[in-house]
Amino acid sequence: MAPHLEQLQHPPISIDKVPEWQEEEDCCFKLPIQDAASEISKMNLKNPELMRTTVPSKALRFFGRALREKSFDREIYHLSSTTEKVNCFWSHSWHATAWTKILLLLVVYNGCAAVAAGMCAALLGMGLFALGLLPGYPRVFPVEGVAYEVGPWGLVAGCLGTLLVLFLWQPSSSRVFFGRICIHQRDQELKSAGIQSIGGIMKHSETMLVLFEPSYITRLWTIFEIAGFLKSHGDRAGLSSCLIILPTFLGPTAVAIFLSATMINMSIVLNYGGRVQTILAVTLVVLCICVIGIHCLRGYFRWIDECCSQLKNFSMENADSHCCRTNHLNEAGNTIMCDREIITECIRLWFGSEEAFESCVRSDVATVLIEGLRRHTFTFRWLVAVSMPTSWVCGDLLVARLRVGEFYFSAVAAIVALAWWFGLIPLCALLCLMVSSNPRQRKNQCMDHMVTVLGGQLGSGVGVASLPHPYSACEPHG
Repeated sequence: MAPHLEQLQHPPISIDKVPEWQEEEDCCFKLPIQDAASEISKMNLKNPELMRTTVPSKALRFFGRALREKSFDREIYHLSSTTEKVNCFWSHSWHATAWTKILLLLVVYNGCAAVAAGMCAALLGMGLFALGLLPGYPRVFPVEGVAYEVGPWGLVAGCLGTLLVLFLWQPSSSRVFFGRICIHQRDQELKSAGIQSIGGIMKHSETMLVLFEPSYITRLWTIFEIAGFLKSHGDRAGLSSCLIILPTFLGPTAVAIFLSATMINMSIVLNYGGRVQTILAVTLVVLCICVIGIHCLRGYFRWIDECCSQLKNFSMENADSHCCRTNHLNEAGNTIMCDREIITECIRLWFGSEEAFESCVRSDVATVLIEGLRRHTFTFRWLVAVSMPTSWVCGDLLVARLRVGEFYFSAVAAIVALAWWFGLIPLCALLCLMVSSNPRQRKNQCMDHMVTVLGGQLGSGVGVASLPHPYSACEPHG
């Protein structure tokens, strides 16, 4: 979320506290309200030096300290630098849970590198095992009826490589605008100029990434950012291509599914307790995961419905503003200007009237937001990426056959593995999504829980069927 418009006429804030604009929408200018709004609405830069960006890794270092902490003891303006364009403008609400935003940003910016690193690490682990440089253990393969040496090194190396790169990778190619870093916090002159240049920064931003969660559409400042981006990026077609809407729900979900798939496949490749016990244990785990997942998904889709209703009934009057809730007093008890009045004046200059803007939010913004949530959430590519542990365990079982020259069953196992990874697992996910999205109205709590459990049973049934039982290592040799 971009910085607020506050504390430019009263004594400087304490250096060990984040300015209130980073938590709420408090605004205060030396300029009169109309003049301040006019400066912002022109969408010009006060100075080219104010076009500053940072890289995602700097904003996310120390597991997103800049997003997590409500206070800091040093200036972080030096983490940004002057640039000619902004690749992505981050828009979010400070009322959202910080760790969900952090996980989502890690998935967005480090996800592709993590998947690539995981695949390379898995292939390396399989290769070292195939060359006899890593140990294995004997297991009987039921189809062939003979024992092969099996090693889970592809799965282990792939998971470790993926998680390490996901949390530690530091990409430098993307330049993003993050208000806490890119606008000076102590120099009041630089801060004032930076805030008044927000419109120009949005205008020069190629895309806007909206970290969407329940409080986003209730905040006056986030709606103002959407208004500015609408104004600077014109037509609806252009807006839908450069406005990226991602629910914060997506980041934790991706990590949870990946870790769940890792544990399930590890139990299969290690196969403690024999085949029957393993299948029962895996079935129970998959059932629990599916029930919990469908419960969360049903809540997510209900939330989408609520967002649709709120957007269709949007009004500036109901948008939340912190300065109004505090009676326009800051922590020191001094009177501050009303950010609602400044933002309202900007919107009038951009759209002609509040009514025109509200109509735009109810139609264009609502449509783009909902379409974005549906288009960018739970895509096929995303499902394939989070289920990669299944491909690695299949690779480990494949290498076990290749080590002894069993090429026929190796070819069969490879084909089946591709069918699991690109077919049955996405089908299981699709069934879970269908059960979660229809019906989702909570008319009867008992019936609601029954739908969730039945959906979990359906999803787990397909999920267990999609696990590599016929070609897995299933019984200890001897």
